[in-house]
Amino acid sequence: MNEGHVNSVDTQGDVAVLLIDDEPLVLSTLGRILRQSGYRVIAVPTGAEAVRLVKEKCFQPDVVLLDMTIGDLPADTIVAELKQAEPSIRVLLISGYPLDDGATEVIDVGAHGYLQKPFSPDTLQQRIRELCHQPCTEKKPQ
Repeated sequence: MNEGHVNSVDTQGDVAVLLIDDEPLVLSTLGRILRQSGYRVIAVPTGAEAVRLVKEKCFQPDVVLLDMTIGDLPADTIVAELKQAEPSIRVLLISGYPLDDGATEVIDVGAHGYLQKPFSPDTLQQRIRELCHQPCTEKKPQ
C-alpha cells in the first residue's frame, strides 16, 4: 500500500482481524462473534504469538484487537513491533478498564483507538469499519 492510501474494504469478509487476549473465554467469545459477522479471524493468547504471525507473514491482518493487559508483553511493545513489521496495520485497544495514561501512551506509539469492555457486537463492528476506512500510515516507528 502507498503512504496516504485509503485501504477501504467493501465487505466484512474482506477484513482480516487478529485478536489478542489472554483470557480464554474472551478470546473464544470475541472470535466467534467476529467469525459469525463474516470477518476472517485469527485469535491468539499472547502478544509474542501475534508479533510472530505478522513478522513471518503467516497472517496479514487489516485490524488488530489488542487487550491492554495482555500478560506476556507490554501493549506498547506489541503495537510498536506490529507496526514495524506491517506499518499499515490498524490497532484497536480493548480493555475492561477506563482509558488511562497507559492506554494513551500505547495510542501514541501507534494504536488507533480504544474500546472499553463490555461492548456490544454492533459497537465492535462499527469500530472495525471505521478503522478500515482510515488512511493507512506507513511510517515505521522510530
